[in-house]
Amino acid sequence: MEILTTGEKIRRARIVKGYTLKDVCKDKISVSKLSCIEKGKMQAKSSELDFIAQELDLSLEYLMQGEEEQLEDVIKELEGIKDSKRKIEILEASLIYAGENGLKGIAFKLGHLLFNNYIKTDEPEKTQRMISRYYELWKKSSLKDKDMIFFRDIAGFLFSAGEYGQAAGYYRSLGKVSKKHGLLDSMAYASSCEAACHVKLGKYELAHEIAVSLKEIVDRMKNGLEKGSVYKMLAMLSLRKASDRFPWYETKAYEFYCENAEYKAEAMYDFASMMFDVSMKEKAAAYVENAIMLYPDNNQQPYAEFMLKCIEELVDNEVNEPAKERCSGALNLAIKTGNLRHMEKAYYLKARVLESEGDSINAEIYYNLSLDTLLKFGTNSELQRKYMQVGEMYYKMGNTKEALRHMDFAIKIEKKV
Repeated sequence: MEILTTGEKIRRARIVKGYTLKDVCKDKISVSKLSCIEKGKMQAKSSELDFIAQELDLSLEYLMQGEEEQLEDVIKELEGIKDSKRKIEILEASLIYAGENGLKGIAFKLGHLLFNNYIKTDEPEKTQRMISRYYELWKKSSLKDKDMIFFRDIAGFLFSAGEYGQAAGYYRSLGKVSKKHGLLDSMAYASSCEAACHVKLGKYELAHEIAVSLKEIVDRMKNGLEKGSVYKMLAMLSLRKASDRFPWYETKAYEFYCENAEYKAEAMYDFASMMFDVSMKEKAAAYVENAIMLYPDNNQQPYAEFMLKCIEELVDNEVNEPAKERCSGALNLAIKTGNLRHMEKAYYLKARVLESEGDSINAEIYYNLSLDTLLKFGTNSELQRKYMQVGEMYYKMGNTKEALRHMDFAIKIEKKV
């Protein structure tokens, strides 16, 4: 990636051709003016650019393309790049250039893309550091839709991080902005996500109030996926209230998700989570199993992520046998893809299953495999939690010495954090 000013393009082409300033200027432009144009101290008139383009065998369009337009082209080219690491390198370099040259609008777009690519490639430390930078870019930008983009990005990140209270606030802000611009689908999406936050926080009445308001507008929505998300939320709340409307809402959600197996599988997982909460354990376990089978496995990284989330739901609710079987598959997939975070999670979940079955010897092995793997990539906060988990495991086993040793590590790391 290389972004050039008009003057830099002229100078580079002139040098490549072996021309002096005078060779290019002839009697049409003064040498001193062309020198200033090359250095960015003066702007050339369109007629002068036309003349220079002809002298250097360049297209006028190329010379007139500004830095912001070049960065827009970079963004378009990113769509064809499959290498995530390379994509992030280009975005980082482009953002630095945009910032140094005061290109606030395109800088915000680049910040949005970089933030989401950090999340996609599972780089928590870079994502956390990027939040404050992204906030600054949002405040400085004058793009019309910047509020909607920023609120949606931050809300989604906070929700995935388990910060449901903060996420609800950002979804509420997204809803207000969407309403202001008359964007019904976006407003409904924001409201359904805010309701999902309240469900996670156990504030079911508040979630139900939002859901009631959504029922009044859902038929006027145009976006099928977001319509499906509204019906998914209504289905979850009907489960909570033991309403006989659940099958109808569930069917409507699947109907609007059409052939999107990923959305359907995510909905099944959410239904299962609510079923566990209302003591429908057997049915919930079946929904989890169906969700895993339905989720597309052609892209192994997100498939592994989803499988591990489902396994954790089973482990949390002591459905050990299917969890144990799935753990082996998830671990093999993680090893195949080389994803250390997925490997660590699979080791940890298998350790929990073995511990609940009373197999403390093998549980200890897998807890330590989980810790050893996390040491290769984990943040201080993650390591602190892991040392506490292993310490608690040793305490339950009656190994006080190892329990104190691991908890001491956790306390030392906590002080650093």
